[in-house]
Amino acid sequence: NDEGENDVAFTYDRKIRFHSPRYVVNLVKYARERFGVDFIGFLDENLMTMHQFSGKKWLTDIAKLWIEEGLQPQCVRDGVPHDPAKCSGVHWGGTSHATLCSPEVLRAIKQAGCSHLVYGYESFSARVMKTIGKGATPETNERSLKWTLEAGIRPIPNQMMGFPDEDFDSLKDNIRAWNRLGLNVKPFFATPYPGTEWYYANKQRILEQYDGDLEAFLLDLGDATRVTAVISKKFNAVELYGLRELMVLRDIARIERYEKEWNRLHAADPPPPSAPRLVLETKR
Repeated sequence: NDEGENDVAFTYDRKIRFHSPRYVVNLVKYARERFGVDFIGFLDENLMTMHQFSGKKWLTDIAKLWIEEGLQPQCVRDGVPHDPAKCSGVHWGGTSHATLCSPEVLRAIKQAGCSHLVYGYESFSARVMKTIGKGATPETNERSLKWTLEAGIRPIPNQMMGFPDEDFDSLKDNIRAWNRLGLNVKPFFATPYPGTEWYYANKQRILEQYDGDLEAFLLDLGDATRVTAVISKKFNAVELYGLRELMVLRDIARIERYEKEWNRLHAADPPPPSAPRLVLETKR
């Protein structure tokens, strides 16, 4: 990250491959001429990763070629509001990363027609962000949001809940950040997909939730919009569903009331009384 820290954890080799800017733009140009498309969605895991890996050239080169090949949307070129009935050209969107974007690249891709970027913000809890090993922080999340809005691109925040170390404080941290930043978010559920660090760290616990049937777990996996295997140390599936609903409603008061009830129900049992000591006296 910007601070020089290297605390990102992956389970696969850290290798990357991607198409050249010319190849990408040629594909878009063909789709425009052949099929009349007016929007392209880049489904790459992270556009900013390719940009960073290329020495911060990949996205800016794509943006330059996009304009040179006549793909720049008319509304962007003329600086007017978008009108689907009149606008020519191709808008596009993709993914970004809070620690890898910059005002310069955001401005460049905006001029080429980028309309939205999806950010995996995950959480606005500093403690949770440190434990998931993504290299981002609440501060970099907020910074990237500000830069993206200033560039005229719509940021779409993706977040999760139910992390292994999730607690009531981290849930409330998220709500306060949403209120402060004006975000509308419905979090996904933290899901231990096979091949991820969460899967290997929680494999035994996952199997216990599916009676030891790995195939049942695999068949149950979805898109993280519902709970499958719970990896939270604190909350069960029912609690996660209820707490997410309260988060969406921004209902910190009810979350705090449930926190008190949760603490009462999970209070540690008092230690058993000490056994009386037997003292044997020997008469002399």
